[in-house]
Amino acid sequence: MNPENLLPYLVVGVLSAIQSIFGVGLLLFGTPTLLLLNYSYAEALWILLPASLTISLIQVLHGAKYIRNHWRVYLLTIPALVGALILVVARSEQFDMSKIVGFALICFSVIRSSARLQNNLVNILKAHINSYYVAMGVVHGLSNMGGGLLSVLISSLHRDKNEITANIAHIYAIFAISQITVLLFLNFPVGESLDLSYCGLALFLFVISRPIAKSIDDQRFQLFFTAIIALFGLLSVV
Repeated sequence: MNPENLLPYLVVGVLSAIQSIFGVGLLLFGTPTLLLLNYSYAEALWILLPASLTISLIQVLHGAKYIRNHWRVYLLTIPALVGALILVVARSEQFDMSKIVGFALICFSVIRSSARLQNNLVNILKAHINSYYVAMGVVHGLSNMGGGLLSVLISSLHRDKNEITANIAHIYAIFAISQITVLLFLNFPVGESLDLSYCGLALFLFVISRPIAKSIDDQRFQLFFTAIIALFGLLSVV
């Protein structure tokens, strides 16, 4: 196998382990990494989405009792996500996807680093809840980076860590299914990029990394994690 063909497996494997430890990582870092490796946005999605969906479904099964009904996701977020994704994939030559993703990462890192900005975002969310759901769909469709807005949303609705994890995973699964459906509808050449072995690799690394996750004090790593997000953002826009 060509060493270059091993790169996406390395990306999926490492980031699945990171997601197991920190709760995010596969889409957050995988999207800009594959774009920097000269994969198209659609190709990056085909590599990452099946793996992301696999992890999300495992989390959903594990935390099914905590999942609540998020009807606005279906009525507001998914249509916005689908429309934005169709636009960016169908007219990919008109968009600099690396810069779009990088800008989203920088915004996400700035929000993570400021409690005041997070509180302001929650206030905006409460005052304009329907618009927030639509914006989340547009951001995720355009950049695959809607996870930041989703985290703020779910954290404002739930306090229990298990509830937060399960509901984020549930909505991430809905996102992934919607994105995969769009790519199939647009007749993207699946055979060249879709490899279900990514799912098995993601599941394996996610599961074996869980003991590490339980032993790490997450709070000690938040600043470092935010800095890495900002670094990926800067690398994507320069």
